[in-house]
Amino acid sequence: MYLIAKNKIADYIQQHPEAETNFLVWLKEFRYRDGNRLKDIKESSGDLNITVESQFGNANYKIRYRANIFLKTAYIEWVGTVAEFGAYMQNERKNRQALYPDMKVGHIVTKVSLTPPDLDKIKKSREVKQAEIATADQPHEPEVVSEQAIDFLFKTTAEYEASLARAISIFDAGPSTPECLELATLVPRLIHYENKYIYFHKLDPLTVIKLKMKEWGMGTQYPLDLIKLIGSKEDLDQYLSGEKALSKQALGVLYNYLKINFMDIEV
Repeated sequence: MYLIAKNKIADYIQQHPEAETNFLVWLKEFRYRDGNRLKDIKESSGDLNITVESQFGNANYKIRYRANIFLKTAYIEWVGTVAEFGAYMQNERKNRQALYPDMKVGHIVTKVSLTPPDLDKIKKSREVKQAEIATADQPHEPEVVSEQAIDFLFKTTAEYEASLARAISIFDAGPSTPECLELATLVPRLIHYENKYIYFHKLDPLTVIKLKMKEWGMGTQYPLDLIKLIGSKEDLDQYLSGEKALSKQALGVLYNYLKINFMDIEV
């Protein structure tokens, strides 16, 4: 599943640097988590277009995106805090009710319980191979643009923004329509531009691990099976405080335990 309109995340992070890790972790996880989730929705309901709201664990941030499952592409509609999302949705409801006075508006919330994996599963090899992780940060397509394909590239930010606005306006186009064909030509160009020109900082492993432990409700008391796999509580305390590095093996255990499947192992 491809993702466009990542400029909304970049703009929000620029204005709210404290939100950077939360949004970048979501962005990295999208390919593994939300992409599979959308495939499941298609198989169960047959819907080709769907709007999804994602909240980051127990963090105070949300993202709303629209997916065209036929084209395997989603675009980000909105990003912000939970409180900002409430105001955004209230305004959306008012606008829709003004246009359609007889329309009834509903909202469905799905809660997912997080449970740590079994000890036996932790001892198995990582689910995501290093080769797959190594390519996770690379542009989806196209990876190489020849001189003959130079017209493929947007030459200005204004051209990118206009094309993005056009893609969003026809995003729900059904298969075998002229708009769907146009959208299919716009999406690779948008992906290429965003991969090349929208910059995000590299995630720090320790920061990501702390965030994930917080999402799993881990404070200063850690699960006993995790302590055994790492070595000792002192080892984990010293790593989290920045006083001590972990071995490659121990770091891999933490990634696997916390289901962090998008980071290279660093020591």
